[in-house]
Amino acid sequence: MRNSATRPLLPLKLALAVTGGMLVLSTSGCAAARAGYFLVNAERKYHSALEQGAEDRAPYEAALAGAYLEKAKEEDGYCDFGVTEKLCKRSMEMSAKALTRSEDLTNGQNGEKFVPEEREKEPEKPAEPAPDLDIDLDDP
Repeated sequence: MRNSATRPLLPLKLALAVTGGMLVLSTSGCAAARAGYFLVNAERKYHSALEQGAEDRAPYEAALAGAYLEKAKEEDGYCDFGVTEKLCKRSMEMSAKALTRSEDLTNGQNGEKFVPEEREKEPEKPAEPAPDLDIDLDDP
């Protein structure tokens, strides 16, 4: 018969074993764990940028971030974890650029949608003619 005092230690030992295993996996550089970590972070940054309106204000950056993220998920499915990590890093970079551009347009241009090349330039004012100064040096 088992001693009732050792019974409560079993869940504690199991919890310590699982925690230790997770610690070893996360610090040992396990490729699958690292790829999963990068996928989660890339997904969060991408959705954060979309929530801030990056899809409307920075469509190029947002679309590229989404494409990198989708490709990273595909490569993760093929267990190509090194490529997954690189694609996730690029997705996070593009998400950050999209978020920054979106915030810049919101703060600087009041959310106005425009393409900089299409913005009309203000016509330059003609220079005022210099006053006609006829100075006669012979007059005292």
